[in-house]
Amino acid sequence: MKCCNQEKQKEVKLTATKPFLKQLDRQPLFKHLLAHDLINIRGSPLYTPIQGYITFDFKTNEEVLNNQITDSTVIISKLHPLSVAMSVKTNTIKSFYYDIRQPDFINLFMKELFNQAKIV
Repeated sequence: MKCCNQEKQKEVKLTATKPFLKQLDRQPLFKHLLAHDLINIRGSPLYTPIQGYITFDFKTNEEVLNNQITDSTVIISKLHPLSVAMSVKTNTIKSFYYDIRQPDFINLFMKELFNQAKIV
């Protein structure tokens, strides 16, 4: 504590404040990095989070089956893929779209997904 002036006022200076991130506090890796100042919160160069990401969304059509295979197993429905959209953010944002009109569109999507993952 540090006294200021002659009026007996006390000023508390806080140093190295840690952020309260409830969802990340449950993760053991994050807790370890935060406890040992290895995460890039205050400019530490040892660990920096990845800035790029990939998101994708499948659109499907549901076929209702209601097939009873055993006494405890029932197949209620089957999903048929219709399309998939993917967005990739690195320095720029790229979008990809594949649908049922293209032959073997899921394999095309998977190839592009792994190609983009190498970049990210």
